[in-house]
Amino acid sequence: AVILNEFMALREAGLVDGLVVIAPNSLKLNWAVDERDKWGLQVKAYVWPEKPVGDGPPFILAMNYEAFGVGSSPGYSFLEEFARKKRLMVVLDESTQIKNFEAARTKKILALGPLFTFTRVLSGGPVTQGPHDLFAQLRFCGALKGWNYYAFRNRYCKMGGFGNRQVVGAKNNEELNALINEWGFRARKVDWATDLPEKLPAVNR
Repeated sequence: AVILNEFMALREAGLVDGLVVIAPNSLKLNWAVDERDKWGLQVKAYVWPEKPVGDGPPFILAMNYEAFGVGSSPGYSFLEEFARKKRLMVVLDESTQIKNFEAARTKKILALGPLFTFTRVLSGGPVTQGPHDLFAQLRFCGALKGWNYYAFRNRYCKMGGFGNRQVVGAKNNEELNALINEWGFRARKVDWATDLPEKLPAVNR
């Protein structure tokens, strides 16, 4: 709801032409159809490999991460050309899909980042192994200019294991939290889902 309403506000302000959501394949229809209809957005929806054409009304295009994988990457080729013609708000849903900085998918998506007018990432758990998981996600949002991956890792990760090459913990936590808070926010259930009933204790039957 936050993303879709922000997109419409940006559209009404004349700042963007369309919303592109890159998500796991199973969530494409959810973004393009279910959530659009739930919130009453009057926009055309496309599900990749469908593509917006012409200079029509505002649109939502839902793509899957696999479109940016190894090989020819049709999603990358299309979006690179498309972003040079349109002002796009681009969202990565389940953004830990780009946590591996060395992955071809991550490199391609990060290369496209500067072409987009607005960028957002969404994740219920952006860190799965250590602070290094955050590098590509923050970089996509426009943070960490002038940083490379290894400088970021050395600043915020404790290294150990064989050859001192494994992330075994975190350091400079307050500084990292300040960076995260500068570029994002935590949507906690207690703050956003105020109409949920109290949890009931489990009962064995």
